[in-house]
Amino acid sequence: REGEEVVVRVTVENRGWRERTGETVLDVVHVETGSVLCRRRQPYGVAAASNQDVSASFRVPGGLAGLCRVEVHLLAEDAAIDHLEQGFVILSATPPELPPLTLRENYLHLGDRPVFLFGSDNFGNVYTSTTEGPLWWSREHEASRDFGFTIYENLQFTPAGHQLTAADWRQFEGMAHLA
Repeated sequence: REGEEVVVRVTVENRGWRERTGETVLDVVHVETGSVLCRRRQPYGVAAASNQDVSASFRVPGGLAGLCRVEVHLLAEDAAIDHLEQGFVILSATPPELPPLTLRENYLHLGDRPVFLFGSDNFGNVYTSTTEGPLWWSREHEASRDFGFTIYENLQFTPAGHQLTAADWRQFEGMAHLA
């Protein structure tokens, strides 16, 4: 949300037999506007069979909501040797106004328009996997819309002790924003 601090952390791991030095290049881009929210170049030096965390932080600017893409390029001797991408969602301070979904005369209506709802169930791993996250969710929703899906449903999330945390609710809000 606006004004909150975002911390992006990446682990640079060296599985080789000698020290590796280079630079990480990190970009955070607001997908809808293309605005660069953060750009950092940071040197690293990682001993053999070791790792090092590299991080950057920034504050969320006002007036933005939506998906942000984080890209990190790992450089060694001025050549790119690895790349990763992930994302996060800037939540709006006020959720958008949506037309009501009602059942009238045996038809679902979105506002005044009758609709046929078609969708699919997903699994709770979308919230816990290190290989999925908001950028993946966005791409999955886009592909689903291409197939005519209008409902995203996930009844498979079971947190530890069956107690939802603030972080769980935050992810649900991000998913809803992207849907």
